Amino acid sequence: MKPTPPHQPPKRKNLAVAGLVITGVGVLGLGLIGFVASTRSEPDRDASGQVTSKQTTRPEKLRVGDCVTELREGEVKDIGVQPCDQPNGGKVFAVFELPAGAWPGLATVQAAAEKGCTDRFKAAKLKADKPSDVFFLHPVEDGWTHGDRGTTCLIAPK
Repeated sequence: MKPTPPHQPPKRKNLAVAGLVITGVGVLGLGLIGFVASTRSEPDRDASGQVTSKQTTRPEKLRVGDCVTELREGEVKDIGVQPCDQPNGGKVFAVFELPAGAWPGLATVQAAAEKGCTDRFKAAKLKADKPSDVFFLHPVEDGWTHGDRGTTCLIAPK
């Protein structure tokens, strides 16, 4: 003899279908939010390319001449930008790509980014208005595996 599955009342079946639909809509909504966050557009700029207001952007959207609200140690996923006529945490003076290839290790990437920024600062014969440091944003391993080789150089007040 073969057992037969119990018959599910229609009410439970309707609840199950509703649960699946709600879950699907939720997953699509979260996916859309993630997509929008990852494809954020350029910061708002005027005709000359200058940032027009305080806003948040991705580090790879920074351009030479942009000013950031502040710089922090550690991985940077979003960064504040603002017009440079306001007190700021640093100004971008160079943007360049590190050479392609397999991930060389964090210490190697940091050394290459620091050397690239320092060399560019010296070559441009830049002078800081007040005591400052050269600061750089560089790729991390996860970004490197997705093709990120960008390095952004900033002069930041001490």
